[in-house]
Amino acid sequence: MSAAVRLTRRMLTPRITLGAFVLFVLTSHCSTANDAPFTLTNKATGFCLLKKFTRCLDVRWTTGNRFFAPTTKKCLGAQGKSVGSEVSLYDCDDKTDLQKWECKNNTMIALKGKELYIEVKADESIALSKTVGPNNLFTIQGTSSGACSRTYRELYSLEGNAFGKVCMFPFLYKDRWFGECTTYDSSTKRLWCSVETKYEHEQWGYCPTSVKDNWAKNLVTGSYYQLNTQSALTWPQAQVSCKQQDATLVSVSDPNEQAFMSALVGSGKYKLWIGVVLDPEHGWQWSNGKPFRYLRWSEGNPLHNPGHNCGFLETVGQHLWQSSSCVKRLGYVCYKDMVPPTPPQ
Repeated sequence: MSAAVRLTRRMLTPRITLGAFVLFVLTSHCSTANDAPFTLTNKATGFCLLKKFTRCLDVRWTTGNRFFAPTTKKCLGAQGKSVGSEVSLYDCDDKTDLQKWECKNNTMIALKGKELYIEVKADESIALSKTVGPNNLFTIQGTSSGACSRTYRELYSLEGNAFGKVCMFPFLYKDRWFGECTTYDSSTKRLWCSVETKYEHEQWGYCPTSVKDNWAKNLVTGSYYQLNTQSALTWPQAQVSCKQQDATLVSVSDPNEQAFMSALVGSGKYKLWIGVVLDPEHGWQWSNGKPFRYLRWSEGNPLHNPGHNCGFLETVGQHLWQSSSCVKRLGYVCYKDMVPPTPPQ
């Protein structure tokens, strides 16, 4: 391994049982949508959607189109799929359709895929109804916006044994509910999550952060790299995963960086997404805006097949690039530069 390579990554294991076409944007956007908790109220009655004693409860969107109440660690659900079915808080279960919701006309909340709407009754009880009226309209307290003006972030897990799957919130581990990433039972105090609600198959991964402790550093350039060889994500998902760590998919911009990458991967046989992507108007470019001058395509690449708009690194042989459909599921390499990326022209 080159002297320029220093692996600062330490494989730390918590004390938990391990068991299409992409439109190119030079600076792939990070979602700016608000995923903070909020209180829903009915303007006609002034009643809260959820209340504990005399206090209104906050909710937030979470994975699987569900409403999660952080205070109670429970999810909003319906008793059944018929008119009059009670709507209340239940133990979270991502497998039931009775806890999946969608917005209609901005301020109405319906059971997903059904014409059954949440309605507040005169006694402040909540039930499903087919009627549409003032008692079906819910807005975020202090605003005129409905629940779908808020969103949630899907966090892609890292390492572990979940192949990069999205963290599932909340999840039940050792009889405790967790609505966020946790360091519980982790000897390294590194944040982790389960990718299933009840941790039945013991699938887990670390959570994305901006910390560089477990990244590989290039001593010559000062840049950091993260190999995700066990993940199986599409190119857009891989780019989002990197963005969640204040990084981008790697750009290999010169022979020295290529040599570092080859040393980093070693003798492993992987197919890893990199940041090369096809802009319909300007051709192949790096997704982080770096100049696209250094080329390392394998013979016959990039392919001119429709939809083959993303590039990956084939680590067998000479570590060359190949083009592919962006929806293929591969590992990937994230990259953090010491200087801001070149802004798009």
